[in-house]
Amino acid sequence: MVYWSYSYVYQPAVLNVKSDKIVAEQLQCRFPEAPIYTHIDAYLMRYYTLNYYMNDRLRLFDEELPQKGLLLLNETECEDFVAKHDDNYNFLKLHTTSHRSCDTRDNISVYSFSKED
Repeated sequence: MVYWSYSYVYQPAVLNVKSDKIVAEQLQCRFPEAPIYTHIDAYLMRYYTLNYYMNDRLRLFDEELPQKGLLLLNETECEDFVAKHDDNYNFLKLHTTSHRSCDTRDNISVYSFSKED
């Protein structure tokens, strides 16, 4: 009986908190049309789980160098990234999640950006 309680009540509640599904739903609801780009300093690291729940909507900032949109950054990388691209882009921090991404183990900061003319 204890095992059944753990398996069907307690374990799912604990494991579901680790998923990026909640963050994906919030982003989809708050920014339904805006293009969303990402950047992570680690080689070949991506927001795979978040992208899955967002139906493959995320794009790589460094590959496309877009004119404007939303940008997702690891909270610990924000300052360096903004300083690096400050000459060409204007950034405005909109939100930082209280949920650590299961892919990067860091909170995600959401920025709006536009390229300077």
